[in-house]
Amino acid sequence: MVNLTTTNMISHFTDSNGVVAFFELGLMDSTVYFEIVADGYEFDKDAIGFSGAAVFVSSGGRTVLNMTRTQIAHRLYRSTGEGIYRDSLMVGESIQNGKIATDFAYKKFLINSQVMGLDSSMMCLFKNRIYMFYGDTLKPSYVLGNFHATGATIDQSQLNIEFGLNISYITTDDNSQKINTHHSQATRDRSIRGESSFVKPMAPIEPLSEPTWIHDIVSLRDAQGTEHMMGAYYKPPNGDVAEKRGLIRWNEKLTQFEKIADVLAYERDHIWPVDGGHPLIVDNYVYFGQPYPMIRCKASVEGFTQLSSYEAFTCLKPSTTIPNNDLNAIQLDRGDDGKLIWSWKVNTSPLTIYQLNTLVEKGVIKRDEAYYLQLRSVDDPSKNILAAAGSVSWNQYRKKYVMIAEQSFGESSFIGEVWYSEADEPHGPYVYAKKVVTHKTRDFYNPVHYSLFDQQDGRIIFFEGTYVNTFDKAHPTPRYNYNQQMYKLDLADIKL
Repeated sequence: MVNLTTTNMISHFTDSNGVVAFFELGLMDSTVYFEIVADGYEFDKDAIGFSGAAVFVSSGGRTVLNMTRTQIAHRLYRSTGEGIYRDSLMVGESIQNGKIATDFAYKKFLINSQVMGLDSSMMCLFKNRIYMFYGDTLKPSYVLGNFHATGATIDQSQLNIEFGLNISYITTDDNSQKINTHHSQATRDRSIRGESSFVKPMAPIEPLSEPTWIHDIVSLRDAQGTEHMMGAYYKPPNGDVAEKRGLIRWNEKLTQFEKIADVLAYERDHIWPVDGGHPLIVDNYVYFGQPYPMIRCKASVEGFTQLSSYEAFTCLKPSTTIPNNDLNAIQLDRGDDGKLIWSWKVNTSPLTIYQLNTLVEKGVIKRDEAYYLQLRSVDDPSKNILAAAGSVSWNQYRKKYVMIAEQSFGESSFIGEVWYSEADEPHGPYVYAKKVVTHKTRDFYNPVHYSLFDQQDGRIIFFEGTYVNTFDKAHPTPRYNYNQQMYKLDLADIKL
């Protein structure tokens, strides 16, 4: 995702192999100056401050330019969308350590099941198989695609996390996912052009006129020991159509989720799985957080489906709610010494970071009382970090719970900065954080750490998030916009 721009403003972005295939009729066999820019990386500046290089370009020519990584996390590749290794394939540049499985590369990294772009990712290990789920999904043939969740599986036998996810989307025609090496050139050409089945809706919940967003996907066992993949859904309000929430369960025969329960109106004042959350199982509890684990239930199908038994880590009085989201009507749980009592409580509302921030601004509580507002930069402890989304996982290398979180209202972007923090308990407190990724005037939201892919006993971790311009409104980055971007972080890095 390095931007190389000529003096007449022709921009090229490197593919996930760091390659640009350049051919501009009027500029061939001549020296061309490229300005070179990339978030989190720098190119040397010349005497008057320009970052770029003059390159003699010719057909068949090859030039290598080196940049310095300034951020701690290492950007690996774009894991979804069209043309992931497009330029490398155009010029015959080797990928995957000099080896390229041609059919695999054509199928998965030029266009995969017509997916042009998609929203936030989730991962679940179910019956020893890795499932991926995504949000709204774009296709080539029209501006509207699938808005009822997209699903996929990961082939662990061919997984090379440093190179790319071997994603097999669940489509309307599963046979379309397979490419036989004996297929004709015409058949392969049709596959390259994306003439295959599009992804299948994973949660087609009525009304189908409104999108369905799923979250908190987790594998649990019932009382008989049978494994089930569970989750929650949310349908946003639109005009006269009210919002809907509920619980879902994976139907293996239909290869999609089915609704098993609606969240009733009175329950919405209490507790349900966190919107956009990534679950974490610890000591027979499922913790739901975005990023802070602030809600939990028993780690069983029965516990997941009984909302009345859910607990929130909150400072409200037991069995109280936030009626109509009116913060003026809340009842805080204070001890005889006046201190707020934060604990796990049944049938009691949690408080989001935004609600806590409002209470601090109103002077109802002090900042040092707000459990989820303690995060600050380790480089400048006076700088508070408002962590808006992310995930928490146990890390064997650090022997800590580690949090990867996006920052709201960051210095370089609205929600494009990613921070690393750690704590002794899944729900924290998370106090000191280090910035590991930056995106200037670009969004990078809903980052999630894939602990299944940890290497060297957790020393090397991998996380991805949605790279897009939705909130910062900058000009979209071709091909990369509205897709998932993978990063690697070495927890032994002295800079961290």
